[in-house]
Amino acid sequence: KAYGIGQNITRQKLDQEEYNRMREQIAGNLQDVVSSTQLNISKNLYISGYSPYPNVVKSLERQTADEHFLATTETVVNEEIKKGIIQDFTCENLLRLFKSGQKQIEREYPVRTSYGGIMWIHAIVHMVQNPNTGDIEGITYAKNITKQKRNGEIITKLTNAGSDYIGVIDRIDSSFEMHTQNWKCGAMKNGQRLPYEQVRGMLADRYIAEDNWGSFMQARGLDKG
Repeated sequence: KAYGIGQNITRQKLDQEEYNRMREQIAGNLQDVVSSTQLNISKNLYISGYSPYPNVVKSLERQTADEHFLATTETVVNEEIKKGIIQDFTCENLLRLFKSGQKQIEREYPVRTSYGGIMWIHAIVHMVQNPNTGDIEGITYAKNITKQKRNGEIITKLTNAGSDYIGVIDRIDSSFEMHTQNWKCGAMKNGQRLPYEQVRGMLADRYIAEDNWGSFMQARGLDKG
């Protein structure tokens, strides 16, 4: 006699495919990434981390996932945003969200960089169940969206005010970046970036009377804020 047993493993196969697809998608989506980590949400474990900046991995590497989340929030410079992140990014809350059908959570927040500037981060946590262990795992990545944030603010200002030009001064590298099409003097093009001292001198030469040139340059020095 011969006996045969058939078992429907469609669900398991689909789960495995989803798990593999998500891992491949995250691994290949590292443009502008600041950091990416793998976490075991069910067991509250930090598994591994990646960043093009070695000091970032070291500063965020912890034994548990919750400790990793807290280390991340320590870099956030906006207190109101920080409180929300502390509440949202815990293993307990993420498991609750996953059980309710939500497999992704994302937030935007400003952080202080190692050189003293401000960087805006778009952080995403993708959650998926590992079909081999049954554990809920999280793959996170944080991307630098400072340029998008800055451009959005500039567009808002241009929309609400009839400015001749709007420029962005970076105090860290002492540069000036032009962000407008309204200035017709031809001295700078939209999106062009030059040393701030060069732009300051150029403006003074074109528009400031000789008697006021010195006071203009002094008042608009970077050390004046």
